[in-house]
Amino acid sequence: MECSHYWGRGHENTRFDPENCIALCTYHHRFHWGHGDGRQEYTDFMRKRLGDRGFDLLDVRAHTYKKRDDKLDKIIIEQLIKELEQEV
Repeated sequence: MECSHYWGRGHENTRFDPENCIALCTYHHRFHWGHGDGRQEYTDFMRKRLGDRGFDLLDVRAHTYKKRDDKLDKIIIEQLIKELEQEV
């Protein structure tokens, strides 16, 4: 399994956004959805997963400049981990 970013890692604002990342097998990540001819299928999947509004908001976040803030990202990630641990 690999982490696939719908909007590539160069989009700093969505690099660690859970709505932008999904787990894909190597084939779908590297050869089909991520970099291959299945991009429209990937878009359709993400639109279904997030809904039209959620997908559009992700698109806006991906294309909005944000200065990278590693300290804030670390705090957010630690909080997400705590929430996931409570679910288990």
